[in-house]
Amino acid sequence: MLNLFLLRPGALGQNYTPWGMGLSFGIFVLAALTLRGRFRDYRPNGISRHIMVAWQLMTLYICYELALIVAFQRSNLEYFGRELATLAITLPVYGWFLSNRRFNQLFFSQFSGILGALGWSAAVTAALLFVNGSDFGSIHLFSIDIRGYEEVTDGEFSAGAIYFPLSMLYNKFTADSANIFRFSLFWREAGIAQAFSCFGLMYEAFTNRRRWVMLGCTFAAISAFSTIGLFVLAATFATIYLLRNRGNWPQKLFILPILLSVAFIALMYAPGIGLEDKITTHYTSFDDRSEGVTRAVDRLSNNPFGTGPYSVSDGGVSSGINLIAHAGSIGLVGAILQALLFSGWRFQVDRPSLQRIACCMPIFVTALVAQPLVGAPVAYIVAMCIIPAASVKGQAIVSWARNRPAKLISQA
Repeated sequence: MLNLFLLRPGALGQNYTPWGMGLSFGIFVLAALTLRGRFRDYRPNGISRHIMVAWQLMTLYICYELALIVAFQRSNLEYFGRELATLAITLPVYGWFLSNRRFNQLFFSQFSGILGALGWSAAVTAALLFVNGSDFGSIHLFSIDIRGYEEVTDGEFSAGAIYFPLSMLYNKFTADSANIFRFSLFWREAGIAQAFSCFGLMYEAFTNRRRWVMLGCTFAAISAFSTIGLFVLAATFATIYLLRNRGNWPQKLFILPILLSVAFIALMYAPGIGLEDKITTHYTSFDDRSEGVTRAVDRLSNNPFGTGPYSVSDGGVSSGINLIAHAGSIGLVGAILQALLFSGWRFQVDRPSLQRIACCMPIFVTALVAQPLVGAPVAYIVAMCIIPAASVKGQAIVSWARNRPAKLISQA
């Protein structure tokens, strides 16, 4: 599970994805050697249907993009080759393990627990910065080199710097004379951190319901101070309210518009990070996304099939800044396949499937309009989660003392 943070879009994945690929395969070998005769007990009785469908969707996507590469010969083969190699190694290994229901529940329980712990760490760091007057130096632990995110040493913060107790700061900006610290929590960007934090919140609400984890994931999502994150967090609470409790639908339908209105107001008018302020204070971020989407729509109107992955360069504006912008190169078919992968929908309509789709909603929305997550292995792996048909409030869905070998492999 910790190996996830060596893969993109983790911050360490910018530099150490090859290590993550090697460890993914090594963990599989470790399982065979550690469990030995008991290996069959942990082996799934066939790959889970939703994971098999995910593999099929990814295979269709890769085949479609390879056809575009051959047809147009405009793609950056180095970029796509590295992406293909990463997915070809990590997704089968994780899919095989996560087809085991007990292992799946143990894995994602640990994952949501780590996300919650990182949220509490961010809360402690923010409190210390508030108390000591934003003195970063006194609580700085070490720094991590993040490829593509050059270290800033302006006396205020450094990109990739880790602060006590274990918080990665993304950046700091000022809104109405107030300093706002944004935490990325070992993800590449703060906007990505909020998506996975909301995933952890949603998964925990549908399974273990550990309050410290849910509160920690809420802190994590808030600490990212992401524009889309505020909307996603409010939508997460609304979704939990709708799906976790049965019955009383008239009351739910009355409260739902209120929650969605709060989400929209937060998206538009939140001080400093709402769209209204961001268009003025951080117009580059907004303009890059809107320009990327506009150009993608123009290209699709001329050629809906696409021209191949990484075949478009817009003079400094990333054509893959989000899924909609990326559609201009991967084509409408490729974008639909990616949307299905991110959404967690595997052509089933039952309560566990709807809850899995709900868990994936933060990542789907973030990938669609905000962040470049196409080709990032972790975004596909989390969509392999299995939501139990029923869980008991306050009781873990997995016995942590049971199956110690599986627990050790999961932690690895």
